[in-house]
Amino acid sequence: EPPKSRTRRFGFDAACDEFLKEKGQEVFRKQLTPGSHHTYCQRIHHRIIPFAKFAGIKSLSEIEKKTFVGYKDFYLDIKTKGKWKCAASGLAPSTINSDINTLKEFLKWCCHKEYLDPRKVGEIPKAKDQKNYRDEANPAFFPDEFARMKDVLYKFDQNCIDEEDKWKKRWFIHYILFQYGLGSRPHESAKIRYGDCRVEKRPDGKLKGIVEIPADTKRGRRTAIMNGNTLRKVQSHLRRGIKIRNEQIEIMNKRLVK
Repeated sequence: EPPKSRTRRFGFDAACDEFLKEKGQEVFRKQLTPGSHHTYCQRIHHRIIPFAKFAGIKSLSEIEKKTFVGYKDFYLDIKTKGKWKCAASGLAPSTINSDINTLKEFLKWCCHKEYLDPRKVGEIPKAKDQKNYRDEANPAFFPDEFARMKDVLYKFDQNCIDEEDKWKKRWFIHYILFQYGLGSRPHESAKIRYGDCRVEKRPDGKLKGIVEIPADTKRGRRTAIMNGNTLRKVQSHLRRGIKIRNEQIEIMNKRLVK
């Protein structure tokens, strides 16, 4: 059935604002991360709405099947971008395709709200991404460079007499190795708990570390695999920290009794 007649004059910008407002509610209910909501706002306000203005779309009733067919070509050929209109040779295909995913979600939402006739929603072609991400990857350290860095790292806690000071410096070493082995973002690692990690033995006898990263992170819930020996050393170091804390509490209690 066609949408209600009262929605035919519903403005495109107003629909975008209502869509983002619902996304804001999802953030409040912890169904969406603030970072993801910010990304939605960036895509809609900076690229989707400007394209709609370029296409002459002021209200949802003006959308036709071919309205957004030229979206990818428009942003592949764009010569300026950003607030200061700096020179550019088009947006990256990955950015354009992410925009198209958001645009499709928005149009589907409009149909669900009966703001838009589903028969007017056409296919939106995506840009071909020819980039070889494996060849063009730019790791922070290559294996031989990281081997030299580890030689420096392992000297960081030398000459430490105090047990607590030595534990803290050794924790810094384990953190660097953990981040390198897991490849997670710092805020993702900060949300990982002891119970989210486990070590299993592979058929070849080597150890495999399994880390469950929670949902309230930028890249969402997922299971990551890393070197099991690195993860086991981190777990062992945490247990050592609990033991040092308990020893300190026992010493303090004896002083209080005296």
